[in-house]
Amino acid sequence: MKKILIIISASIVFISCGGADNNTVDIDGVRPTEHRVFITKAGTIKGDFSSSSTTGLAGADELCNTYADAAGLIKDYKAILSDSNFAAKDRLVFTGAIYTVTGSEKRKVADSSVELFNADTVPLLSKLDWDEDGMSVSSGNVWSGTTSSGTIDALNCTNWTDDTAGNGTIGDVNETGQEWIENTNLVCTGTAHLYCISQ
Repeated sequence: MKKILIIISASIVFISCGGADNNTVDIDGVRPTEHRVFITKAGTIKGDFSSSSTTGLAGADELCNTYADAAGLIKDYKAILSDSNFAAKDRLVFTGAIYTVTGSEKRKVADSSVELFNADTVPLLSKLDWDEDGMSVSSGNVWSGTTSSGTIDALNCTNWTDDTAGNGTIGDVNETGQEWIENTNLVCTGTAHLYCISQ
């Protein structure tokens, strides 16, 4: 009888911890079928991402995870960024709705990647202006190298490897139309933020 009670108790604990339905467990403030997106608190990122250990897309992704780790986030993050070989919409994994998060509050940005990269037709549901700590970023440019449809834009600081010449396409954190990711361009010697999204 005692053995039966132990087995039943263990089953209850397993179910209550979400073992039977992992979609009910929040990680970084979102469900496994959802994505958390943030803008980096730091707006001093150079166009070659040299503040990481490497340059290019890999350097940007490394920075996203560095900021995420410092904020206690545990998912893997990638920059919403394109270079001449890889478009943002193709190199990122999307499975569901996208949210910004602060504390226990989450704010929907888009229901899917299709909506995220369609802001020139239908604006985003909210701005991507909460950083990795869930704090508001009131203004700032964001490196993107990406068109509003998620495809490659030609301006990318030599595939994000050279901050000494040229320009990179940037977005504007205060916008929900296409300008959120495709606003204007910035000289590569300048500095900006990154958008990071969980994978």
